Amino acid sequence: MSLEPIKQEIATYLRELPRLLADGNEGKFALVKGDEVVSVWDTFDDACEAGYAQFGIDRPFLAQPIDSRDQRRPFPSDLVPGRTA
Repeated sequence: MSLEPIKQEIATYLRELPRLLADGNEGKFALVKGDEVVSVWDTFDDACEAGYAQFGIDRPFLAQPIDSRDQRRPFPSDLVPGRTA
């Protein structure tokens, strides 16, 4: 499975992760579309439901668990803000 359809959303999540954590959202789920965190939800199902309602089933979006460990996990350099290859 290619990450290409949601590459921008992953980069946006990683860019916004420090703010999401600072706002006390660890353990919740970020709904991300393009370069924007659209909303934060308590459950994955709620985030997906909101994504489908807003964007439909044919347009990609990201419903991502907000996890501080993502700050230390390896991601491809083109997804991580400030990191060069």
